[in-house]
Amino acid sequence: MPLKLRTRGLKQVLKGLDKRVNILNNKMKPAHKAAAVVLDAWIVKNMNAEGKHHDKTSLHWPPLSERSIKEHKRVGAVPIQMLKLSGQLRQRVDFDATNEHGFVVYKTSYAADHEFGVPSRNVPQRKIFPTIKQGVTIVKPAYEHFINRFIVKPSLTK
Repeated sequence: MPLKLRTRGLKQVLKGLDKRVNILNNKMKPAHKAAAVVLDAWIVKNMNAEGKHHDKTSLHWPPLSERSIKEHKRVGAVPIQMLKLSGQLRQRVDFDATNEHGFVVYKTSYAADHEFGVPSRNVPQRKIFPTIKQGVTIVKPAYEHFINRFIVKPSLTK
């Protein structure tokens, strides 16, 4: 539904705007789902690049330890790639949305270990998700596309 406002007085404008905002709020699920899909695609791209898509180089993933490389070879996980020993991490992902938010969830017991690192177990941080700032940049085009379809922009030339 396009957003159109008629200016007949402040009360009418505010009432019309409130109505449009309520309509928009109740139709956000597709925008949130699109954002979750875009975010998930970035995560896959980042995993395939072994953490090199983070905007902060300090978040780039450290190389595998010799012990991890030996374990990959032992189980036949060749070519050797980070976070792909069993494939479970990538296979147990879910994304969806409601009118309030979109989400991407990794349903393994060890996803958080990689996201935050566990120094006591010699598990370095290999951040799966982008930072908040980078995440906003990643999903912004999905929301802009949705909002641009919802709002009819007034012509500047009249």
